[in-house]
Amino acid sequence: MVDAGEAVSVTLKREFGEEALNTLEASPEERKRLAEHISQLFQKGREVLSVTILSVNCTTQNMTWSKLPSL
Repeated sequence: MVDAGEAVSVTLKREFGEEALNTLEASPEERKRLAEHISQLFQKGREVLSVTILSVNCTTQNMTWSKLPSL
């Protein structure tokens, strides 16, 4: 989750570290090392997946689909 006042890019790095690399359980030294690697990864990153998100508005009388704006 994005914390109040936090940039989305910072959130992405933090969440990636927490969820994919388990940085919450790492020692302070290991966290520092992982943070450096994550920063390098995000600097040299490339898009690996692009998706279209659709919203669905359903009622008993009609169903409509609309494409949401790109993020």
